Amino acid sequence: QVERVVRELTSETYQKDQLVVKEGDVAEHFYLIQTGNVEIIVDGVVKRSLGKWDYFGERGLLFSERRSATCRAKGLTTCLVLQKAVFLEIVGAFKNALMHRIKLQDDKIKMTDLVTQAIVGEGTFGTVSLVHHKK
Repeated sequence: QVERVVRELTSETYQKDQLVVKEGDVAEHFYLIQTGNVEIIVDGVVKRSLGKWDYFGERGLLFSERRSATCRAKGLTTCLVLQKAVFLEIVGAFKNALMHRIKLQDDKIKMTDLVTQAIVGEGTFGTVSLVHHKK
């Protein structure tokens, strides 16, 4: 499989402030940053910055969702790019595990979405609760 990945990867170079992907677009590729930095922007707000050997684009491919963020090159940036079909073939048996990990990182969960199961402890800095999502 490693040889297949190497054959299928393409290299794309982006200029400073050039968009790599746009929030709301159809997800068709997975990106691995080879050089440079990429800003992750959600609803017009910069959420974080990614650098060399960081990756992005997996969520849209795994969940068949539109892009959840805009990704913009902070300077001259080169990404290794993989087509959706190849990415999904490679993750294969690990797809469910990857999807579970991504769901754990969901930053759209609000306190009102959670239900307290138990109080784990109480101390000077407050109460620690064991919670689960309503869904």
